[in-house]
Amino acid sequence: MSDSRGDSTPADAESGDGPDAPAAEPDASADDTERPPAEPAVPAVPAAPLPSQAKAPGGATEPVPAVPPPAAPTSPLPRTVPPAASPPAAVGAAVGAVLVPDASTPVLEAANVGVRDRARWLVRGLDLSLAARTVTWLVTLDPVARDATALALAGRLAVDEGHVHVVDPRDATRRSGRAVRRVVGIGWVPRLRLLEDRARVGEVVRQAHRRAGSRLDDETLDSLLTDAGLAGTVGQAADDLPASQKALLGLVAAVAGDPPVVVAPFPSGSAQDRDAMTAFTERLARDGSTVLVVTAGDFRPPDAGPATRVLGRPA
Repeated sequence: MSDSRGDSTPADAESGDGPDAPAAEPDASADDTERPPAEPAVPAVPAAPLPSQAKAPGGATEPVPAVPPPAAPTSPLPRTVPPAASPPAAVGAAVGAVLVPDASTPVLEAANVGVRDRARWLVRGLDLSLAARTVTWLVTLDPVARDATALALAGRLAVDEGHVHVVDPRDATRRSGRAVRRVVGIGWVPRLRLLEDRARVGEVVRQAHRRAGSRLDDETLDSLLTDAGLAGTVGQAADDLPASQKALLGLVAAVAGDPPVVVAPFPSGSAQDRDAMTAFTERLARDGSTVLVVTAGDFRPPDAGPATRVLGRPA
């Protein structure tokens, strides 16, 4: 048998390819070659989420700072509504203001008063000033205008134009609008039928005084009716009275509670009833009341003393 180690040739030993040849050393010339420096690593930045993928941050968030309001303009803004015209000097005080009335202060003042029923004017352009402790007869165009005028001046009907002011002499307070009815009494209005018309005359007067917080005995009741020209009617049905006597009865009931101003519509009637109205209103004026009697048409009010005047007398 031949030895396998003896099969190697000198050529194999020199070339180092044999099994016992030492390991090949690295080539030093490869390490001497210059290499470019390595770039530093850049950390990866996560992509921003889409609006639909955004999530609210966890934990407490800082409060949003308050935005201060815009500064006020340095010049006033233009008014869209023109200012109301200033009232006349005679009624220049504010409504509800306390005045110091004297002999020249009107107790009731109406300026350019107008009352309309749909497209028709019942009253328009009425100017009126009533002094304290006087009687005034006002002649209007027709019964419709008479009743509308009385209701408007007494604060029972809203005016469509102008204004009505009343100065209450008891507390020197100027009143307007709905407050007028608190200090102005109104008599019987011919075009308005009252529920108490079916009552007796005496009961109508007693009811008026009970509403005012007072009571009448029989003697005082008879005296009132006699002064008004209604003597002997205490037990008669009020609805059975003539129109002019109903006006007298309405005035007796209206003065219950001593209102400073009384408005009394008065239809055409007999000369006796007219004289009774004249005498009764002048007595009320002497007692401190201001009375306005409103009539209509061609009715001629009476000529009376210095406390009575007539406005709108037909020619």
